[in-house]
Amino acid sequence: GGAEGVFRLTVNVGASGFNDEAALGLSLVDTCTGAIRTGINGSVAVQVKLASPTEASLGVSTSQVTGADDPAATVGIQTRVTLSALLKFDDGSTKTMTTDPRTVFNVT
Repeated sequence: GGAEGVFRLTVNVGASGFNDEAALGLSLVDTCTGAIRTGINGSVAVQVKLASPTEASLGVSTSQVTGADDPAATVGIQTRVTLSALLKFDDGSTKTMTTDPRTVFNVT
């Protein structure tokens, strides 16, 4: 016999793979009783709608930078710069991408 009722299936954000319930963080919860079902087996059609990025912005901590051995460093010109990246999405949300492993800063 199969389980009937209304269930909520959750999966960890960032999960990948299909065969390891623990790695995926799968849980199937009966919304009426709150009971957690284990031994999940079967298939479910899922529609995922992700927001599309609409804008990217780059932040720079200073407008001037010089080498540490340059005399300009002694008069207050910064010797380091901090970069930051921000994405805006079509649903109005934003995400700081500065430390995301997919973000690459090429400085020349």
